[in-house]
Amino acid sequence: MSAIDLSQPFTIHLGVDEPLFERFEDDALLRGMMIFRLDLTDLTDDSALADYLAQEFMYPFKTAGLDAAVSLISDLEWFGNTNGYLVIARGLTNPSAVGDSFVSILPNITDRWRTGGGNPVRCRH
Repeated sequence: MSAIDLSQPFTIHLGVDEPLFERFEDDALLRGMMIFRLDLTDLTDDSALADYLAQEFMYPFKTAGLDAAVSLISDLEWFGNTNGYLVIARGLTNPSAVGDSFVSILPNITDRWRTGGGNPVRCRH
């Protein structure tokens, strides 16, 4: 798999630099994928992260906590996009508790994507 291969579903790449973000986005747009652009830079704690994710992923109902984030981001059916999703997260280059929390939920989300048979989702950080 090349560094910008979006044909592989359910992939996570950490440590991607800014020029590759643009290439990922261009490829995703060509494939008709929905793109989520996250910036975790100014988030201060897990509660702020959970609130931010709820806002950015436009959850269909009110939630609280990172467990809800795992559950809802694993689904995304309310968007109705059959071409998949690309999640790009900025603000992970410097170690932080919020960054650690975000990265820690990714394996659970990816496992659910793989076993759920849903639309392919790709994460780039």
